[in-house]
Order: sequence, then C-alpha cells, then structure tokens
Amino acid sequence: MMQTITTSDGVKIAYNQTGKGKDLILVHGYGCSSLYFKRNIPELAKQFRVTAIDLRGHGESEKTMKGPRISRLASDIHELLEQLDISDAVYLGWSMGCSVGWSYWDMFQKDRLSKYIFVDEPVLGLDTPNNPSRLLNYQQTLDFMDSLAADKQTTLSNFISGIVINKENDVSDLIESSCKIDPGFAGRLFYNHMVTNWSDVLPTIDIPTLVISGEKSLFNPELVKATANLLPKARLETFMETGHLMFFEEAERFNNIVANFMEK
Repeated sequence: MMQTITTSDGVKIAYNQTGKGKDLILVHGYGCSSLYFKRNIPELAKQFRVTAIDLRGHGESEKTMKGPRISRLASDIHELLEQLDISDAVYLGWSMGCSVGWSYWDMFQKDRLSKYIFVDEPVLGLDTPNNPSRLLNYQQTLDFMDSLAADKQTTLSNFISGIVINKENDVSDLIESSCKIDPGFAGRLFYNHMVTNWSDVLPTIDIPTLVISGEKSLFNPELVKATANLLPKARLETFMETGHLMFFEEAERFNNIVANFMEK
C-alpha cells in the first residue's frame, strides 16, 4: 500500500518504501508511474531501502493542475527526502526522471544525494537539426499535446506500447496506470519537458554517476551516450537488445548493474 506526503503547495504525493539499507530513490518517466519498476523493486529491496515515487499528477498521486513543470517535480523530490529524513540517497531517474534529477541538481546540488543513475534520456528531448533526438520536433510536440486532449487513452496506449521491443511483454497494467493522468496537466508538462535543454547543468554534477542507454530506444542512443561525456564522474552501460524499457525487459541485468553501482 502506498503512503503519501503533502507538499508545500498542498499536493499529496504517493510513494512506496520497502527494504532496508542504503537509500535508492526511483523516479519514473513522463506519463508513467512507479508501477513501471515492478520488476526492479522486489529484487533491489533485498539489498537496499527503495523509495519509489509517483510524480505529481501521475499514478496514485493527487491529480492537480498545479506545477506541470520539471522544476516543481524536482522540488517535490526534495520535499519527499526531507520529510522522510533521507540524507544520503542514490537517485535513479528514467526518461523524464533524468530531467527531474538534473533540475534537482540545478536547485539543490548534492543535498541529500550521494550518486546519480540516469536512464535513457538526452539533454534535450526535442528533435532539431542540431539535436537529432529522433522523438518529436516542435510541431509534433504541439500535435501530441492536442492528441492528449482529444483522446488520452489512445495516445498514451500507443506511446507506451510503442516503446516495448519484445511484444510478448504484457504492459496493459502499465498503460492503465499511465492513463490516470489528467490530459491538461500531461500536455503542459510534456511541453515543458520537451523544450528544456540541460546541457549547461550536466558538467556541474560532480558526484559519481551511471548513465544507462538502450540501443533500440525511441531516443537516439548516441545522444544518450553523449550525456556521459558531459558528466565529470560518469560511466556508461549500454543494453544492445532492448531500448527505453530495458529495466523492464532485461530486469535481471539492469538490477545487477544498479546494485553493483550502489555498492561501490
């Protein structure tokens, strides 16, 4: 059963905490939830205290129109760590969860954190001539926002099912959890996420960092790998046979990589 904290602006944020040991914070991607880590939490909790959050507006957290911005999500993480008295955590962010982690560093630096794990995210999501992310260009981003407003269920279902490489994986429960988000909140957050460039922040992150890339990702893997070159204390792990959901599709290897990084 998930618990909640209440943020400084009065929004209830849901989280699940399990296990004992060094703290690991799991932060999911855009339009998703902590349920996406269902193949990771039980194993990692055998060695660590795992806290998995449902970001504002997502999953079991309160549905609100307040704060559809990466910076507000990062502030929520900081408030969560404060309220749970977590002071030396490893932060693992997947997809937009990376951007939330970069924003956290931009505002709070290493406060309450000892290491970062960034999973499959370039410094800018928007596809441009100078940043061939392979996701969406500016007009396509606006079109995606419109499609969320018109038919959230179909838009998110197609998006989530499209990032699965092994189609034998059943992701119906993940899609159901994604569709709990308010389409207005989702559209505004997606825009903020897509157009923000974090390339000036990464070179300032001076704690040990692990970057994980999926070769078959919806994102250009070369841009994801390039983030490791911007980070002063980063190393890179690549999954060759899977993509954006490598933690779900190759959970055993992913869990081992995370555990090894945690223990070093």
